[in-house]
Amino acid sequence: MTEFFTLFEMKHHRHVVLRTVLSSLILSLLASLTVKYLWQGLFAASTYPPVYQVQMVAFFLTIVISSPVLYSMFWMSLCVSRKNQELFQLANLDPLTSIYNRRALADRFAMLARKARRANAPGTLFVIDVDKFKDINDRHGHAIGDHVLVHLAHILRSFSSDERCFARLGGEEFALASFGENEREAINLAEKIRQKIETTTIELDNLSINYTVSIGYCFVNDKDTLNLALRNADIALYTAKRMGRNRTVCFGPDIASLIPEAGDLIQLDNNNSFSHARSSN
Repeated sequence: MTEFFTLFEMKHHRHVVLRTVLSSLILSLLASLTVKYLWQGLFAASTYPPVYQVQMVAFFLTIVISSPVLYSMFWMSLCVSRKNQELFQLANLDPLTSIYNRRALADRFAMLARKARRANAPGTLFVIDVDKFKDINDRHGHAIGDHVLVHLAHILRSFSSDERCFARLGGEEFALASFGENEREAINLAEKIRQKIETTTIELDNLSINYTVSIGYCFVNDKDTLNLALRNADIALYTAKRMGRNRTVCFGPDIASLIPEAGDLIQLDNNNSFSHARSSN
């Protein structure tokens, strides 16, 4: 009953509730008429023993009572199921790109990590950021910027598999968690994504838009958390931005040799003064 009144309070579900109630009343009426005519046709002449008549009446009364109740329960459960699905999408999907958000990425990352740990398979986390995204918004407007983000999500989705999870972290920053690929395969995957975006043109009305992305990534072991992996991949992304954008950089011991700031960020993080490296757009 709680679900019933909750659904009725939501305007966009009231028609479902009212339709269910109306259908239940119609079913009750039809069942009542059925019992009435069966009584007149079968039992009026008293051709059946009294005990049998009572059993038949009880049977049809059960149908009269239970059919609308069962029908209502079916519709209510269906409505609740749909509402739960809507709530899941609101909680786990990015409304613009329709891919996972950061919250869902954390759950999916943990699940894939456990699966990879059992199979002793490697893992990689990529952080992908649109280069000079602010310039796109300033030059063409935020609506065009949204199209760019949707386009990027579409390209990432084309690389999807059971062992990968894509998510929008926020703004123009996306993440890809991938398990089961060795180091060379992970590097090739990052380059394939970067090159496909670089060579693709978005056609919108009279506009032809090309954009690029920078990718920072790190390899994940069986003890790494998502926050630690994001920290490492984001420092690599920061390095890629500082090196000129439109490139992929792997987090590792030698990353400080690429730009001095990368080593400073690692040191700051080790001193608990750095929480999440933000890349330069």
